[in-house]
Amino acid sequence: MIPVYIGISERFREMEGMTANSILRNTNADVQITHLYPEKEEGCTGFTNVRYNIKTGIYLDVDMIVLGDIAELWSYRRDNKFVCLQDGSTEVAVIDCNHNCTNKREHHLLPLEPIIPIEWNTKDEVISGMKLLHFTNLATQPWFFDHPNKDALKIYDEYK
Repeated sequence: MIPVYIGISERFREMEGMTANSILRNTNADVQITHLYPEKEEGCTGFTNVRYNIKTGIYLDVDMIVLGDIAELWSYRRDNKFVCLQDGSTEVAVIDCNHNCTNKREHHLLPLEPIIPIEWNTKDEVISGMKLLHFTNLATQPWFFDHPNKDALKIYDEYK
């Protein structure tokens, strides 16, 4: 079973099923999905620090649509590592380690391994070969505002 954790806050509650549904539509793997709400909301979305509570599993933000097979993402798992995107960002992560990091300020405490291809975090646009669409621009997230990219909006409409 692949454990998947989705960071979410009260402000995004109406989006609770979108990321989970996209995962389930695009895999045959046995997946257990848990939404993580913070005890104390921090960061621009409110759920910035929930990823640091995970010791084993995949972490995703709630403002994502998974178009690839989550089993492929899980294949990046490495013993005793906090595997992140090639650019070092952790909004998509495959975690298999005990660590002492509890918030973004302690990010340096993570045993990071930046190997996940950037196709697993395409931001606000549609590109060939993308495996995950991430609505990062808070001013154009389609559940709150108009999104300027019609192709991204079409994918959102399909999965919302």
